[in-house]
Amino acid sequence: MRPDVGAGNHVLPVQATVWFRLEYELVEENGETYISATGRPFDIQKALYQPLDLPPVTKQPVRPEGWQEWPHLHLARLNAKSSQEILEFVNRWGLLGLWNVESYREWRPAGEEYKPYRVRGIKLSHETWFSKHFANPVYKNSREHKLHLYREPLEAFVWAAEEFQHFVTLANGEKPEGYRYAPKKPEDRKNEAQDILNRYLAGCRPVSWYTAKPEQWTTHWQAPSLLHYCYLLMWFDLTGLRQYRRCQHRPCGGVFIATRPNVDYCSTRCYENAKRLRSYYREERGII
Repeated sequence: MRPDVGAGNHVLPVQATVWFRLEYELVEENGETYISATGRPFDIQKALYQPLDLPPVTKQPVRPEGWQEWPHLHLARLNAKSSQEILEFVNRWGLLGLWNVESYREWRPAGEEYKPYRVRGIKLSHETWFSKHFANPVYKNSREHKLHLYREPLEAFVWAAEEFQHFVTLANGEKPEGYRYAPKKPEDRKNEAQDILNRYLAGCRPVSWYTAKPEQWTTHWQAPSLLHYCYLLMWFDLTGLRQYRRCQHRPCGGVFIATRPNVDYCSTRCYENAKRLRSYYREERGII
């Protein structure tokens, strides 16, 4: 599939069929923590990838970490309170692209005045403005590696991850924890999830192009951010009638896609651990 990015122009258009991933670290600046590129050189062909071209889920993995093979499932299972897990996510899939998400574009710490940053010297389909907190000042004037320009405040990333996980819970008809006024009926929860999903789907669109060698018409989806792609992948799963469940092994409890009927555990490891735990409690109670 043809990446929608110009050769030699190391930056993505606002609407692209690909996303990018570099090497990231946590950086402290003026009391704020940012997820920032390390600045090390990168191969543009390896940095760009297409989130929608990943193979579909066909069977339960051996280990729970097997669900990290898909960005939307990785984000849905992420411990947003763990900086280490967040770093593992961004180093695998890249930043969420919150500077291109309408509800996050003007993010700033509480009480701070909004100071916009305009992307200069980059060919985009239209001028884009976003909060200065998404622009890495170290690489502000860099023309060599423009992908290094972007960073994300850790707090904004956590908000976006928790919002996505809240959406997944509602879409599954489950009651969100810590929400006093959450809908009581599963169908009402799914209706609320519908509103969240449609807000992100509005920013995605199908595209088509013609190639001469080989001669063919191809099609794909464009999205402005990895976060949009995660919602788009969820939409594919929901409309494809894939069943989302929550692992019944309590130390795990992560969501997963059931690949066969009556499966209660996300992985072979969780199934075996739950089995050993049940055996232990039976022995403790003198049942065996």
